[in-house]
Amino acid sequence: VWQEYANNRPTLVFCVDKAHAEAVGAQFTGAGITSAVMTEETPADERDEIIDQFTQGEITALISVMVLAVGFDAPNAEVGLMLRPTKSMAVWIQQSGRLLRKAEGKDKALLLDLAGNALTLCHPMDYLPPKRLLNHREADEQTTAPQRTCPECDAVIAISVRDCPECGATLAAER
Repeated sequence: VWQEYANNRPTLVFCVDKAHAEAVGAQFTGAGITSAVMTEETPADERDEIIDQFTQGEITALISVMVLAVGFDAPNAEVGLMLRPTKSMAVWIQQSGRLLRKAEGKDKALLLDLAGNALTLCHPMDYLPPKRLLNHREADEQTTAPQRTCPECDAVIAISVRDCPECGATLAAER
């Protein structure tokens, strides 16, 4: 999937655990794509070096386990490969938000959500305030995901959710 859509663009990869990250890193390396794995065990000086290599374009895929979600900034990141399911809206928005940093020559980002987080939580663009987006237009500040009511059970859910978490009804796409 990554090779088909990402076209070797700078990518942040979010994995489940260290073994998963190392296996994903091996897949990238085996395909001839420069990558590096960072976990909580990666020393700070080594992390800094890896991040510098990523921002300079020497590394294409930066693979992590909860290291890049908060307090990390690499505006050149254009692709997010989400391989880690989460039930935490905060983690989901933090990870997605890593791609939305402005950078010269960058006008879009690609989110490959193979973990299904957008379906269970929300589409990140539904949640983030428009003024924080790459190509924002003047709009009212938005701090929560737009919502709708399930026609089957009247549960209030995010507008981007396809299956109601309360009753399981499949909902029509709404935008």
